[in-house]
Amino acid sequence: MDWSPQIVVKAEDAQSVPTAVTALKTFDTGFPNTKTTVHCIGVKALDFCKQWVAAGGHKLIEYPSTVKTSQLHYEIVKRTRLPVAIIAGTTVFYSDISD
Repeated sequence: MDWSPQIVVKAEDAQSVPTAVTALKTFDTGFPNTKTTVHCIGVKALDFCKQWVAAGGHKLIEYPSTVKTSQLHYEIVKRTRLPVAIIAGTTVFYSDISD
């Protein structure tokens, strides 16, 4: 089945970066060999997002810190016909759940 995984990373300060990028760090565990789109809000976690996207061949979209998360979610769902999974930065995958 085709689907569109979207990971939204929003780190408002330097202390929230480790939590905000948790889904990126574990996405390959939960969904090996699956490409995703990373939506990075603000610049606090941007360096990590760029490295992770480049290493895995994913897609990165950057937003200014003024973007409202709810509006971003609406735009993500509106722009695709595929089933969408919006993954928060605090999501942790411990095993392959791609089935």
